[in-house]
Amino acid sequence: MHSFSPIVARPQARRLAAAGLIGRFRETGIGLAIVLSARDSGYSDAVAGLAAAVYLVACAISRPAHGRRIDRAGPTRALLVPSMVNSLALVALAAAVWQRAGELVLLGCAALIGLTLPALSATLRALWPRVTAGALDATYAFDTLIYEVALIASPALVGLIAVQVSVALALIVLAAAGTIGTAAVSLSPAARLTGTGRPATHLRRPLRERVVVLLVAIAFLTGFAEGSMTVLVPGFASSHHEASASGILLSALAVGSLAGALGYGLIARHATWPMRLIACTAALTVTLTALPTLARSPVVFALLLVVVGIALAPTLTTGFIAIKDAAPPHALAEAFTWASFSAAAGSAAAQALAGQLIAGPGITAALWEPAGATVIALLMARFTLPP
Repeated sequence: MHSFSPIVARPQARRLAAAGLIGRFRETGIGLAIVLSARDSGYSDAVAGLAAAVYLVACAISRPAHGRRIDRAGPTRALLVPSMVNSLALVALAAAVWQRAGELVLLGCAALIGLTLPALSATLRALWPRVTAGALDATYAFDTLIYEVALIASPALVGLIAVQVSVALALIVLAAAGTIGTAAVSLSPAARLTGTGRPATHLRRPLRERVVVLLVAIAFLTGFAEGSMTVLVPGFASSHHEASASGILLSALAVGSLAGALGYGLIARHATWPMRLIACTAALTVTLTALPTLARSPVVFALLLVVVGIALAPTLTTGFIAIKDAAPPHALAEAFTWASFSAAAGSAAAQALAGQLIAGPGITAALWEPAGATVIALLMARFTLPP
């Protein structure tokens, strides 16, 4: 297993880790906060879903532009302004919820929040090699671990505040966490030393690299597989008359992801990243295939989700390492944001399709959806091998 001691022993790495964790509370909690905002304002689930979709689409289409500016100007300038505007948009949404504002105001706030969300995760993934002096396998596994912790803790915090106090306060807490964490990352020594300062026309774009295009496509398929779980897991629980177990089942997936991030070193030391990518996507395909073929009860489904998570985290980590290796050094943040855009698009498409499959052929047929995506990803991963 990985030892993260050499990473956390570095003061700059500890600062990035702590700041990144705090800042990521905003990006991992916004989706739930927007849905709760719509419901708290008295709107239907359809409006809540539309607001979440508007946020997701706006966030996805703005990612590459944020990444390009980070590569050119550096994180200090490229993160701070969007972060402040994003926090103001969250506060505006809190005020709209408080005042029971109209549907268009809610959707407008959701769009602005998505457009201005700073590319914090992409920035961190571009900065990590500067502060850890190599050991990229352990570094990106550590980054995956941090993200998974935020992904578990932030929605839980948002839900707790929303239930115990108000959704408006939850939005303000996310704005404060995002502002503090993003500012700490953007003002770190590593961030101040980045940025080319050259016009974009003089720089080679990451999507002109064949391997980067393949990796972005694989990110779409991996995001498709992961994102489908948001709909498939509650669908499975409801089909077994255990709708209240949805949160526990999703937590099982997250627990598996944490274990997978910790255990990534077991394969990282023994193969190049193309071979690891093939092995990880193959393992993810096998574990996802087990869901429709073996899951006959929520307990068995939960155990299988843990195994899926164990395969998912190394797949994501290897993808980050691959992009770092394949993208032009001056365009790392943009490459990471293209991958982020692609994964978000895949997630959105998967959720829409999963709902249709559950309503039509049923949950068993729908559970084949993520495995189908990873089969294609596995075939594409084969082409990342050097000729």
